[in-house]
Amino acid sequence: MKVLFVCLGNICRSPLAKAVFQDLVDRNGLTSHIEVDSCGLHNFHEGDTADKRSINTALNHGLKLSHVARKIKPQEYHRYNYIIGMDDANIKALKELLPPTTKSKLFKMRYWDTTAPNADVPDPYYGGMEGFEEVYKMVSRSCQGLLEEVKGNLHL
Repeated sequence: MKVLFVCLGNICRSPLAKAVFQDLVDRNGLTSHIEVDSCGLHNFHEGDTADKRSINTALNHGLKLSHVARKIKPQEYHRYNYIIGMDDANIKALKELLPPTTKSKLFKMRYWDTTAPNADVPDPYYGGMEGFEEVYKMVSRSCQGLLEEVKGNLHL
């Protein structure tokens, strides 16, 4: 099973979601069954590490976030079982890029967040650390539900 998190530039939200979900996968002993990655819709930051605030937020929660930003590649639409956008703009862009046969793989990150299903995960880039902490809380809640769904689709 392969899960891909997508945001605009791949330095804030999607790397943090990847770190949160990878930690859940590892703690549940599913590392050999679930592959996790992240990318961006644009190449603004391609080759850069994650935003320092994302890295610090992850560290504050005991997570390791090592990451190099990259742009999504067309062949990846077929490779992943779940393609997860962070907000409506990401979802709209992904719908325009995805081949019709792969659109059923597309989800909004907070689809699994019971406190605000399908709400956006806002981009914290232009704000302070509190925005990154809020993003962490949103993706953490969402990743719990996502893991349950993915586990249900594994054929172990």
